[in-house]
This record gives sequence, structure tokens and C-alpha cells, in this order.
Amino acid sequence: MATKELPALARNLDLSVCLVQEQYPAARLPGLYQHDVAPMAGIIVLRDDLAVLVLRNLCTSHCFVAQLGGGENTVYVVSAYFQYKDEIAPHLEHLERVLEALRGKCVVIGVDTNTHSQLWYSREDQCEGRGRVAEQRRTAMESFVLSWGLLVHNVQGQPDTFSSPNGSSNIDATLGTRGVRIDGWTVHADLSASDHRLITFVIHLGSASSSGQLHQARSSEQGMEIRRYYNGSAGSFRETKDFGLRGGYGCKAET
Repeated sequence: MATKELPALARNLDLSVCLVQEQYPAARLPGLYQHDVAPMAGIIVLRDDLAVLVLRNLCTSHCFVAQLGGGENTVYVVSAYFQYKDEIAPHLEHLERVLEALRGKCVVIGVDTNTHSQLWYSREDQCEGRGRVAEQRRTAMESFVLSWGLLVHNVQGQPDTFSSPNGSSNIDATLGTRGVRIDGWTVHADLSASDHRLITFVIHLGSASSSGQLHQARSSEQGMEIRRYYNGSAGSFRETKDFGLRGGYGCKAET
């Protein structure tokens, strides 16, 4: 959904930020932040009052990192595209550098892994018999998630995150550090024409006395919404990610 139609869709969903992959330069999307001369990941900021800090030192063409909010209600979002034609090791090595730099922070990762794994509820038939390269990608991806103790927020029983005339599968993962609690992870099968379906979720930030919620919407986009509580006054933040045309996440923040 990283085309000219994405901003309109994001506004209809009341989103503030979209994380995009495989964005089309010709679309000239307003509010687009990206890195490198041939960017494959980025974010679109749709609200002027949302505090966004781009961490350029952690960005590559395929991985975009930004800080949203501030103080106790800060979340770091990572939009990543593990292109299938590439070996997965360099992508994971960079993501490891990102997590090392953000150690102890609340981090949410929306990633098109181009990898099948039962960790994010790919079916068994999707994970087996796909050849040596697919098996190597799966092993590397699973080992990375487990070694970093990341939480997988995909929910079993949801529609496949990817669907095309050639079939459907789960290749998109929503990951988080243990400082992040996410609820309501949902795949929307018919919300977008993208081959990657829209995902929504809620993220909770802060302590029991100062919590927050975030929804992620994903359709070739992942989207999130966060509701935070500042001394008793509620705020919310929503993100959506579109992996379809190809990939984006959106976030909305309300105070």
C-alpha cells in the first residue's frame, strides 16, 4: 500500500504514522521519511503534533528506525524488509545492532521476513519442503528471535498475512521487546487490495498505574494504535503497516 492511496487510507483509519516497505518513489508520498538512495523501508508522518525522532545512525535502505513520543511514553518502531533475493544474515546482523543500541527500550518491530515459521503460525506445510535456502532463512530467523528473547505478537487462527492469486502464507511478523505488551493483534482480510493484509494491534506502555495501548494495522502495512495514560488523562497512538504494494506501517497518536 506504499502508493498514492496510502495517505488517504491512513487518514480514514485515523492514523498518524505509516511504516512502509518497498515504497514507490514515483508516488511522491507526503510526509515520507526514508534513508539511502534506494530505500526499501521508511515511515510516513501524517500528524504535525507527533514527536518523531529518526535514528539515522541505525537506518539502512531496508531498515528504518524512529523514536515516537517521549519520556516514559516512548516507543521505538522498526520497519524492516528482509528481501528474499538477499541473504538474510546481513539483515539480521543489522537488526542486532539496532537492538543492541536500543537495549532496555520499548521496541516494536514490523518485518516482512519473507520466511515461514511456526513461531508466527505459518502452517506446517508452509514450513517444510521449501528447499535449502528457505530452511536456512527459517533457522536463522528463529534463532535470532529466540536468542534476543523477542516476543512474537502474531496470533494463531488469524487469516494469513499474505495472500495472492498464487496462494497465501504467513511471512510477516510483529515482534517486540519484553518491555512492550501488545493485545488485539488482528489481520484484516478485506480492508486493503494489497497482497499483504492489514494488521491491527494495541500496545500497552508504562507501569500498571501508567499504561498505554497500541493497535497495529497491517496490510502490506502494519498499523498500531497506542493509548497512553498521562496522570489520569488518556491518549492513544495507532500504527498501520502495509506489506502489499509493498509494505507500510501506520501509527496514530492522540492526546
